Amino acid sequence: MINSTTDNGSGIKPKVNTVYAAYTIPVFGSKDASVTLAANASRADNVTKDESLNAVRVRFNYAF
Repeated sequence: MINSTTDNGSGIKPKVNTVYAAYTIPVFGSKDASVTLAANASRADNVTKDESLNAVRVRFNYAF
């Protein structure tokens, strides 16, 4: 988890919270091939437009 607050000199301090998780799974029982599944959620507060962002990622890894 990442938490970031910025003191920009005004009374309102912009803030961002992000959570990230990843898990790697071997493919076909091989130590050289794997799939990494990842997800993250992020939220910004006290900025021009408060926003949330959610993402899912898949990475295929193969070493030869």
